[in-house]
Amino acid sequence: MDGVGIGSVVGGRFELVAPLGAGGMGAVYRARDRQLDVDVAVKVLRLGDDANAVRRFHSEVRLARLVKHPNVCSVHEYGESEDAVYCVMELVEGRNLRELLRERPIAWERAHAIALEIAKGLKAIHDAGIVHRDLKSSNVMIDEQGRVRLVDFGIARPQPGHAGHPQEGELTDSRHVVGSPEYMSPEQVRHGELDVRSDIYSFGIVLFELFTGRVPFRGDTPYEVMTAQLKEPPPRAQGAARAGRLGAAAGPREGPGAALAERGAADRRAAGRAGLADGHGLAFGSPGAAARADRQRVPDERGRAPRRRAHARRRRQPGAGGGRRPRGRGVLPRARERR
Repeated sequence: MDGVGIGSVVGGRFELVAPLGAGGMGAVYRARDRQLDVDVAVKVLRLGDDANAVRRFHSEVRLARLVKHPNVCSVHEYGESEDAVYCVMELVEGRNLRELLRERPIAWERAHAIALEIAKGLKAIHDAGIVHRDLKSSNVMIDEQGRVRLVDFGIARPQPGHAGHPQEGELTDSRHVVGSPEYMSPEQVRHGELDVRSDIYSFGIVLFELFTGRVPFRGDTPYEVMTAQLKEPPPRAQGAARAGRLGAAAGPREGPGAALAERGAADRRAAGRAGLADGHGLAFGSPGAAARADRQRVPDERGRAPRRRAHARRRRQPGAGGGRRPRGRGVLPRARERR
């Protein structure tokens, strides 16, 4: 990527006009397609001295092109030229979910709609036989029309044993943990084999953040965060929402999405997430279902069901409905009443 920057024309066609972001493998630019006269996003690979860089980049583009869904950013083409290796993607005009949550609370109904679109996009990725491995709020883009797009297949891998993908060697460096510590599944922290259930865990973390304004596990270093993912009990969703500065502006209904995470999406045991892997939490897919989920009791960290809150019982008026009159303060026993 040396010598490639603003003003460069990549592949003889795409003029780089503004930076959009940068990562470990390269940089993303806003570009102008000179042939079609439209704006696109171009990711240019940072080659360096990594012999596997081009292979990993090619794998990223190949996997991303397999997914065709309104809630997943489209990848148009892959190209190599004398000065760059690049891919051309749909330009998503908007901001990522992490930025939006830092600024202001999101209305509960809108947060619910965002959660549902993330679930649909993730299901499309999994249906294509892909494990994303880096689902997080900063990889959830919200465009100017309010539609969700999942982005960044930089460390995505074919799902183990999926018939639609040839088996290939690990392209990422096995000496390093891949992913973002706040969103990594326990098996990802342990360098275990990952399937779609790892993404379900990350989805649970994103839901928790969306509805409470914070991620459940934090620390001063990545190591502390990863250790917390393995050992610390997750905070209760409603308590986290009250402690968090931002989150879904939901009042008493602040917990349905995070409650879904508590009930299984963020289960440390991959087997415990198996029931959500097929439907991707789409039972959460209507406001009525979410409200019902909020009323369900969520077990605590030891698996014990919390006690129901005592509610004031309605007392029947004397003689109404033919029922027994309640005994209590202000009500005379029947024997004394006869006197």
